[in-house]
Amino acid sequence: MKQISIIIVFYLSIFITITSCKGQEKENLNKDKVATDQHTITESGVYYYKPNLKKIDSLKKTLGEDNFYTIADDNNAYFSEILQKLGDKMIKIKANYIYFANEDVSIDLDTLNDNWGIIEYVKGEKPKIFSFVDYNLILNEKVSSNNSIQNDTSIRIDNTSLYVGQKEYKGFVINEMAVNTYLKTEGFNIFYLIYDYTASSIKRQVAYKYYYDKEVYLIYKESISFGKEGTKSYRIYFQDYKLNNTNFEKLEAINFDEKLLFSSNTSAAQTAIVNFNGKTIGSISYSITNQELFTSFPIVENLEKVTENFKISSVEDFNNIAYNYEQLGNYSDAIFILEKIIKQYPNRIVAFLNLGDAQWQIEKNEEAKQSYLKYIDLMKKNNKNLDKIPVKVYERIK
Repeated sequence: MKQISIIIVFYLSIFITITSCKGQEKENLNKDKVATDQHTITESGVYYYKPNLKKIDSLKKTLGEDNFYTIADDNNAYFSEILQKLGDKMIKIKANYIYFANEDVSIDLDTLNDNWGIIEYVKGEKPKIFSFVDYNLILNEKVSSNNSIQNDTSIRIDNTSLYVGQKEYKGFVINEMAVNTYLKTEGFNIFYLIYDYTASSIKRQVAYKYYYDKEVYLIYKESISFGKEGTKSYRIYFQDYKLNNTNFEKLEAINFDEKLLFSSNTSAAQTAIVNFNGKTIGSISYSITNQELFTSFPIVENLEKVTENFKISSVEDFNNIAYNYEQLGNYSDAIFILEKIIKQYPNRIVAFLNLGDAQWQIEKNEEAKQSYLKYIDLMKKNNKNLDKIPVKVYERIK
C-alpha cells in the first residue's frame, strides 16, 4: 500500500510539473505578444483608436458587410467632427495593448465595447474611455478658443525639396540630366508631383498624386510611357501611405510588372489600375489618342473632350480604397471612386450611403440628399432592416 502511494505521488508530481511548464510557456507567449503589440503612454493627451485591417475583416464577417459599413460610416462622421475641433492634438493608437506607465494601467482594445473610440488621459488620473459619439457631444458643450488651430497650407518646390505647410521633404525634386519635376495643385489640399523622363526614344512621365491634411498621403502613382508602339500606362492606388515614412528612391522603386500592361498599338489610350499589393483591380479606356493622353497627363479627367470607360474588376478593393479616403478626409477622391463603383454596380447599397456622406462633408448637400434617397430606396427594395439606416440620413434629407 505504501509502495502504491509513492507511485501515485511520483506521477502526480510529474503531472504538476508538466502543467506548470505549459502554463508558464503560455504566460510567456502572452507576454511576448503584448510586448510586440503595445503602445506605452506617458504623456497627457487625447488618443484615438480605430479597427485595423485585420479587425475590419473580422467585423465584416461578424456583422455583415452592409452593417459594418453603416456602423463605420457613423463613426467616421463623428470622428471627422472631432478632428475639426481638435486637429493635430489627437494621437493615433496603433497597438491593441495600451499601457499607461505612470498609473500602471493596461487596456486591451479587443475587450472594449466600442471598436472606434477616444481615450482621454491626464497624468495622475486614470484614463477615460469614450465612444466617438459621446466624445463629440462633450466637445460640443465646451467653448474654447484653443480648439481652432491655424496651419500653413502652402505647397511649393524649391531646389531639391518639396515644402508642404511648414514641413520640408528633401530630395523629392529632381533636376538632373534629362529629368524634370513639375508641381500641379488641385484646390488647397490635392497636388501632383510629375517627373518627366525624356532621355531615350521612349518618353516617360510618372505622376504622384498627394492629399494633404496635417500630413501628406500618397493617393496613387501613375506611369505612362509613349513611343512608336503606342502608350503603356498604369495607376497604383495606395491606402494610408504617408509621405514622411518614405523617400523618393523608395517611391521610384514601386512599379508594376510591365509584362501585364496593355500593349497599346492603337489610337485608343488605356491605363491599367492596380492596388498597393500589385493586384490588377480595373482599367481605364480613353476616347483620346495616346499622344493626347501623354500631353494632358496626369489630369486627364478634367478635359472636357475626354470620355472614359472606368472598368472595375474588383469592387471590394475599390470600396476599401474609397472607405480609406473618407477616413483620411479625402472626400474628392472618395467621391470619384464611389461614383465609378455605382456606375458599374448600380445596386450596391452601401456605396450610395458612403457617397452621400462624402458629398455632405464638402457641402454638396443636394447631391448628398439624392444619394441618401437612393440608399433608402435600395434598402427597401432589398428587404433590408430599415432600423440599420443611420439617424443622420433621415435628418439630412429633410
